[in-house]
Amino acid sequence: MASSLLGTFSDTLYGLVGSILFGLAHGFVSPGLFIVVGAILYDRCGSRIINYYRGLNVLLPLLGLLFLLLTFANMSVPLTGNFIGEFLSLLGTYQQNIFIASIRGWLILSRINWLFYFLSMW
Repeated sequence: MASSLLGTFSDTLYGLVGSILFGLAHGFVSPGLFIVVGAILYDRCGSRIINYYRGLNVLLPLLGLLFLLLTFANMSVPLTGNFIGEFLSLLGTYQQNIFIASIRGWLILSRINWLFYFLSMW
């Protein structure tokens, strides 16, 4: 949500449009991830220990695909609404302050590394 705040406070058209689009896309992707993890996995397995879910992709391949697509959308892979919103917010921030935009770009890359680490545990 930092990208959304940066886009809003950049006070540019790109930043505001990106912030709104990012908020809408986040409103679809994050509940989808919570539904996959909470409503489907926890109800079926009854455990919150991630290591117990290893190999579940063999039994539930469509659920694994859904989780993969939602994870990619959450980390703003190109052609998703999160990417477009985050890019426009970053563009609006870049128009105002290049230094803050470069720090935010580095944080985006570190978030992607963390999500790949979490996805490898699946």
